[in-house]
Amino acid sequence: MKKTILITAVAMSISLFGADYASMSTDQLMNMRGTLSAAEHPAFSEELQKRVQNMSDEEKAKYNVGRGLGGSPRGGGMGQGAGRGMMPQDGSGGGMGGR
Repeated sequence: MKKTILITAVAMSISLFGADYASMSTDQLMNMRGTLSAAEHPAFSEELQKRVQNMSDEEKAKYNVGRGLGGSPRGGGMGQGAGRGMMPQDGSGGGMGGR
């Protein structure tokens, strides 16, 4: 019972006060990517963005960042034809338009 109360109190204090991302190393921050709750994400993103802006090209390559905040290995950007689906551009696609 006491353990449950202690664990609950610790979890609540972390969620109420949040983590101090500024005191963490860049390696620690990079290892946390993809593991944060929605409530933690804004503060984490802000700190990460500050660091990425000051990184050299070598550091950006090391951490795989620079193409947007998280630096997805896939690039993270919108590529050719993004948002257009699989419809042909000549108007011969199915769709719901009239004849």
